[in-house]
Amino acid sequence: MSIKVRSPYSGVEVAVRSEDVGRALRDESGRVFYVIARGAGGGYYGSKVRAGSESDEAQARRWAEGESLPVSSGGAAVHDARGSGGRRSSAGWVVAVLVIVLLASGGWWVWRSGVLSGGTDSDGVGDVPVEEIEPDAVPADGGGSAELITE
Repeated sequence: MSIKVRSPYSGVEVAVRSEDVGRALRDESGRVFYVIARGAGGGYYGSKVRAGSESDEAQARRWAEGESLPVSSGGAAVHDARGSGGRRSSAGWVVAVLVIVLLASGGWWVWRSGVLSGGTDSDGVGDVPVEEIEPDAVPADGGGSAELITE
């Protein structure tokens, strides 16, 4: 069964189910109100609080008797608690550019080193067999000095 009550904020009629009595509902503007059974007599009214209030019940009674509904004047601007996106968006650009630079430098290194093609052993850079190292060229103290073993 459908129940019609007026929103305590705007006075606009809202159709609700009988199961929704006492539950939180939203009006056309998204504001929360509750459907409460009238204290004296039958019927229901919309209240801003879950327990109901005498002022909301009196207002609903005046609207039912023919008092004019409130005129919406646009209302106050809704507070946007999400904050500005300015700082977050510039940080996003910095991260995106950094990722692109890292990917580009990594791709350049892979291309130049030949890792994907299996590498090239023909260069031999740094690969000197032990047989080709001259023992006379090793410093006496194991490194660090310029003296050579001449014995």
